[in-house]
Amino acid sequence: MADASVAVRTPGFESLLRWIAERTGLVFPEHRVGSVRETLERAMSRHGHTDLGSYQAQLDRDSSAFDALVVELTIGETYFFREPGQFAFIAGTILPDLLRQRHGEHALRVWSAACSSGEEAYSLAILFHEEGVGERFRILATDVSQTALARGKAARYRAWSLRGAAASRAEPYLERRGEEYVLADPVRRRVGFEYLNLALDAYPSFANGTWAMDLILCRNVLIYFDGEVIRRVAERLYASLAEGGWLLTAASDPPLEGFAPFEKLVNGDGTFYRRTGEAGAVAEPPARPRANSARP
Repeated sequence: MADASVAVRTPGFESLLRWIAERTGLVFPEHRVGSVRETLERAMSRHGHTDLGSYQAQLDRDSSAFDALVVELTIGETYFFREPGQFAFIAGTILPDLLRQRHGEHALRVWSAACSSGEEAYSLAILFHEEGVGERFRILATDVSQTALARGKAARYRAWSLRGAAASRAEPYLERRGEEYVLADPVRRRVGFEYLNLALDAYPSFANGTWAMDLILCRNVLIYFDGEVIRRVAERLYASLAEGGWLLTAASDPPLEGFAPFEKLVNGDGTFYRRTGEAGAVAEPPARPRANSARP
């Protein structure tokens, strides 16, 4: 692949990165340039390209090729009950807090943003089942990768998704079928998967169900965005929360308190954000979908 290796060292390489960034919000810091270049070389070779311009043209017209590249450029590192301390905090603090606030028949609205292949969203569904929430919750799982969303909808996993010590909590809800583990329907049907690009102004929106959320998990994705995109994402996630709702990010993600008026709580389990206000209040949904909500 010598020709492609030379090609990605030209100004066309920088142009392609800017083009990708405009469509995904991804940022490519200097320390990642080498690995990004190698990823592009592999992708170009797989599609039979030695010219960056022709490869970009294919990405522009072929959504599946673009989606595959996005998957390669981001680390889809996920497994059941990853960062178990955060799930313990949800069970011990966030869930009781929400149930105190939301009276009557209110169904908890939960969003797994950048859900990858769904292990995080299904872990939440299992946790709520264990905590006796019953039918009082609905989980939205979104991602920029159609490939990952398809895997989440299929709810069929390999042993790699169960590698964390805490992942054993998911085993009672999985049926072994050869090399795969198939999730039980009662858990599977509590999660809905939809495409959503966090870098675009597509939320909060009544149309895609991203308004008045009680709990949002947006973990291990903000690290791929630059400061301006992080600011806009933080503002939109804050606006997507109902009053008293919670937002969880990962330990590796940048702090958000400077971008939106979150109440921040830090403890041994991590950093947690809350939208303060009148307890139990639920925000009105936007009247129409936000602009730029279409898939690029």
